[in-house]
Amino acid sequence: MFRMNQTGVAVVACLLSGLAAGPARGMIGLPGHRPPSPGPTSGRVSVALPEVTAVDSLPDPGRVAVPSPPPSPDGGPGPPRFHRGLDAGTCAGLAAANSEEAAVIDARRAAIMAELPRHGDDPSRQMLIKGLGHEADEARNQDACKALVLFHRLAQAQLQGEVLRRSRAEVAGSLKAAKDQLDRGLFSGQSLYDVLRLRQSDLVGKQVELAGSAERANLALRGLIGVDPSEGDWVVRPVVDWEDLGAAPDAPESVALALAHAPQLLMLRTVVAEVDRSTQSAVEQLLAAVSPLAGSPGRAGPSPGLAAVMQALKHPKERRASAENLRARARQTLAWRERSTEADVRSAVLNVETGLREVAVARDAHAFRAEELDRLLKTSDRGLTPGLEVATARLETLKAQGRWVDLVAEVAVRRVEVDRLTARYALPCVPPSPPITR
Repeated sequence: MFRMNQTGVAVVACLLSGLAAGPARGMIGLPGHRPPSPGPTSGRVSVALPEVTAVDSLPDPGRVAVPSPPPSPDGGPGPPRFHRGLDAGTCAGLAAANSEEAAVIDARRAAIMAELPRHGDDPSRQMLIKGLGHEADEARNQDACKALVLFHRLAQAQLQGEVLRRSRAEVAGSLKAAKDQLDRGLFSGQSLYDVLRLRQSDLVGKQVELAGSAERANLALRGLIGVDPSEGDWVVRPVVDWEDLGAAPDAPESVALALAHAPQLLMLRTVVAEVDRSTQSAVEQLLAAVSPLAGSPGRAGPSPGLAAVMQALKHPKERRASAENLRARARQTLAWRERSTEADVRSAVLNVETGLREVAVARDAHAFRAEELDRLLKTSDRGLTPGLEVATARLETLKAQGRWVDLVAEVAVRRVEVDRLTARYALPCVPPSPPITR
């Protein structure tokens, strides 16, 4: 059902091996030492995802438990839909391997490589090939992180859909009880009944809004991971494990990774190290080679790497810079980019640390609500607590649980930003031999 060419398989295999290796970077090439690319990827890369069920249970914030498989991710009406499980590592690997922007850059790079035998050891072309390789790595890294953000947002929407489904069930039960008591004249609770009806209407509206968000995230994620629309109308079910949220990334280590692997920095270092009279035109060719990408989806202009090179190249009073001046300006731009990269990484790590503290507060708030509900249930068994008070306590517990889900998802998204800045998914590596087949 799924076909993977050798180049695409190599990308996925390298990504997954790099993820398994952790901060050591696995098979990642050293800065400035990029093996030759086997050429552009033809077609899409895909793997068979297992069929699973939709979300129908919620994790316990106190235990940070993993939800068991759930109905429709939006909790709304409609025919049942197939769900296929997807973990974060596979999601990132597929998105990187199916990056359309990287494929365009790789095609240009392969065309230049094919012309090398006719031009001999042309330093300008060699430099252009290196620059395009860094640019393709940047595109793969960006698309992998974009897919991971959608992955975590979809997991958030599916779990929040279950929170809303349970909340609606609780309100429906309370409405029935209040209506029965009103009809029997046991109390004049018309105002309470009206409040419950408004609460029910509010929950329905939130379900509709959430269903739209979940569907948009599902469609966008399917596109990024290379799912063919002809494969059917199934829903991605992110397989998340929130049992152990882990500590925040180490700031100095993350800064070191970013400075060593960020493609835009590698590109600038290439300019600093290799520009001379025979190669200075390659920088201009780099800009011209990828200029059609400026209008591609998600791109408002050249990538940060090309923008940095452009800044180093151009000077308002010079029509053409000498190689010496170009190198000096590139060195200055590199220093500026390294400082700004370090600041961005430290800020992203701080955001994760703050998010983890917020999750801890939300966990404690849920624990308080759960204890209060347990107390009311015990007194309710002895007939001392009205049923509506118990129902309200259940709703508040569910609300606290929903708040916890939102914050955990936000921490996951903030971690993706750290991954993006450290170029976690820009993995230049040697294709495996023999190639993996499915």
